[in-house]
Amino acid sequence: MKKKKRSILAFVLAANVLLSCAPSYAISHEQMREAPIYNLADRGILKGEGSQIDGSKTITRYRSVVMLLRLLNLEEDMANYDFVGKDTFDDANGHNMYIQRLMGYIKAHPELHIAWSTDDTFQPYKEITSTEYVAMLLQVLNYHDKVDYTQDTVKLKAEQVGLFYYENDVFNVYELARLTYKVLQIIPKGTVSSLGEQLGVPVVNKKIDIESVESIDATLQKITLKSYRPKAFLETSYFKLTDSQKNTFALTSVYQNPAYCELSTEPLKTNEVYTLTYGEDTYTFVAKPADTEQPRLILAKPLSNNKMQIQFSEDIKPYKILDSYIEVIKLDGMTNVPDDYKVDITAMNLVMNEDGSTDWSTYIIHTTRQEPGEYRIHVPHIKDLTNKPIDTEHSKAPYSIIQ
Repeated sequence: MKKKKRSILAFVLAANVLLSCAPSYAISHEQMREAPIYNLADRGILKGEGSQIDGSKTITRYRSVVMLLRLLNLEEDMANYDFVGKDTFDDANGHNMYIQRLMGYIKAHPELHIAWSTDDTFQPYKEITSTEYVAMLLQVLNYHDKVDYTQDTVKLKAEQVGLFYYENDVFNVYELARLTYKVLQIIPKGTVSSLGEQLGVPVVNKKIDIESVESIDATLQKITLKSYRPKAFLETSYFKLTDSQKNTFALTSVYQNPAYCELSTEPLKTNEVYTLTYGEDTYTFVAKPADTEQPRLILAKPLSNNKMQIQFSEDIKPYKILDSYIEVIKLDGMTNVPDDYKVDITAMNLVMNEDGSTDWSTYIIHTTRQEPGEYRIHVPHIKDLTNKPIDTEHSKAPYSIIQ
C-alpha cells in the first residue's frame, strides 16, 4: 500500500462531470465566494501575487493596511513617503524598506486610526482578525473608537451600519473582499452618498433571477437563485416582507453565494403565510418553526477507488463544507492513525435532484487513489442552514474499498 499524506482542505473543486448514478455538477470554491473578489479586482483595489488571487489565503496586518490605503487612493502617497529619520513603531527596525515605509506612513497619519496594540508595535506579519479589519472599516465610515463604539462593541456597531461577519471564522481574502465590497455600498456617517461613490468606484447592482423562496425557520429564509451571477448582489433594502394583513417585517441581513441566499428577518409567526417582494416580483412562503435537530452524517458510499458519495440528514451549507477540515483515513486496524495514512481529498461535486434542483444534503468527493481496505470519513465542522453544528456522535462514517 502506498501511504497518502495528510490533506487539510480548502477544496479546489473539479470542473468535470461525474459519471455516477446521481446527476451532479461541479461548483468551484471560487464560485461560492468569488464575486466580491472579481469586483474589487476590476476596480484595481484587490491584487494578488503574480496573476492570481488566492481567496483562501489569510491576511497579515500589513497586507490589510495596503488594501485599505489602495481603497482610499492613498497607496501612491504612501509609496512616496520619506520615512527616514521619522517617528515610527518600536518594531520597525529589521523589516524591509517597504514595510518600514508603510509603518512610518501609518505612524505619521494617526487620522487613519490604524493601531492594534498598546505597546507601540505594529507586528506587520501577524494575521489580522475579522474584528480588527472591521474596526478599520468603521473608521473609514467616520465611526470612531471610544466615540461611536468600543473595542468590545465593534461587532454590534458594524451590524448597525450593515457590516455582518462571524468573529470566530478564519479571516482570509474571501472575507476581506466581501467586507470591503460591502463597505463601498454604505453611506459614511455625516455624508449623503455611498463610500464607493465618494471614492469614484460606485457599486451598481444588477437584478438577480430568483427561483423560489422558502422558510428555514422563523428568522431565516432561503432564496434559491435561477443561475450563477458573479456580479449581481442582493441587499436587504431590495426587499419588502409582509404578512397577509400587509404588516411589514424587518429584514436584518442577507448572506449570498451564487447558488442561494440566506435572508435573516425579525421573528415571524410559524405556519403563517408571508410575501417577499423583490422589484415587481412577489414570492409567498410559510414560516417554519425552528429546527432543533443537529445534522448527522448518514452515508459514506464509495463509487470507485477515488470517488465517494456522502449524505447528511438535512441540507448543509456548501461553503461550510468548503471551509471545513474533512479527513478520509485508511484504518488498517489501527486506533491512532498516523498522519501519513490520511488520504488526500482533491475535489467535490454537488448532486442534482431529478427535477434539476440542487440536493444540498448530498455531495460527491474525489480523493487520491484508495487501495482496498477499511476507511473512515470524519466531518467535524459541518453546519446546517441554521448554523447548528453536526452531531459529534454522527460525524464519522466507515466504508470499504473492495478490489
